[in-house]
Amino acid sequence: MNKIISFVVPVFNEEKTVLTCIESILSQEILQDWSKEIVVVDNGSTDNTAEVLNQYKNEIKYIFEKLPGPGIARNTGIANSSGDLIAFIDSDVKLLENWALRSISKMAEFDYAGGQLSLIHISEPTRRRG
Repeated sequence: MNKIISFVVPVFNEEKTVLTCIESILSQEILQDWSKEIVVVDNGSTDNTAEVLNQYKNEIKYIFEKLPGPGIARNTGIANSSGDLIAFIDSDVKLLENWALRSISKMAEFDYAGGQLSLIHISEPTRRRG
């Protein structure tokens, strides 16, 4: 039986960076007996995030969560994922090549792991509503 790694990506008004993030996840190599799923939780974006993500509608599971907050978005992602392992990836992050391949064994061994990431941009925090 194949195991699944779920990449949970909370997003809020990240139309300019989310595609790079998704593409970096899609390009990840994983172990032969693993498969991956990408769960994107749009946490009430008011920009064109949903439209930008539409081009990946066959590769991602898109969920719109109207309740504000990154914790709520992550929990929604967990509730809608089927993974044996869950990797939280911020939408302004580009995973380095082979990040998942190197991390899966450590996550399976220790139930958590970290890794080297590459920021797409650094900006002022977006003000949340509510």
